[in-house]
Amino acid sequence: VALTVLDATGKVVFTLEAAAGRPTATTVRYLPPGTYTLRYTTRGATAPLGFGLGLLELSDDSGPRPTTTTP
Repeated sequence: VALTVLDATGKVVFTLEAAAGRPTATTVRYLPPGTYTLRYTTRGATAPLGFGLGLLELSDDSGPRPTTTTP
């Protein structure tokens, strides 16, 4: 199965693919506010597919912070 994320203009933002019997596919992307379309496609699947989709919204404009392992 493949997940394709498109922005409001139809431009592909990113694609994520997973195959049966392979490790779970995951990714993290920071997207600007907007409207997105999620498109799932399969290649020859005949059985129902299960998937999970999570969303985390950052609203404080702080963004990711660098970390350090030194005191």
